[in-house]
Amino acid sequence: MPFFLKSFVKKTLVEYLNFYRVEKAMKCLEDPRIKIIDVASEVGFESPSYFINTFKALKLMTPTDYRKWIRAPDASSSGIGAESVTSPA
Repeated sequence: MPFFLKSFVKKTLVEYLNFYRVEKAMKCLEDPRIKIIDVASEVGFESPSYFINTFKALKLMTPTDYRKWIRAPDASSSGIGAESVTSPA
């Protein structure tokens, strides 16, 4: 099964799970009332520091920076939405 997954999505199981969890976290981070530590737990990360490091590796910014970026007035007026932030190829 792991070989099938890697050949299909070009990621290991852990890489895919982390990618999926970070994508879910991006939605949660849109609500400024939810603490980042709670976002990490909600999407399945046991360690907040591992969540932050994984998020930064995939999105090239920390969850805090991402939250600031999506809340910035120029982010919405420029036509660039949160969906534009993707993992590096």
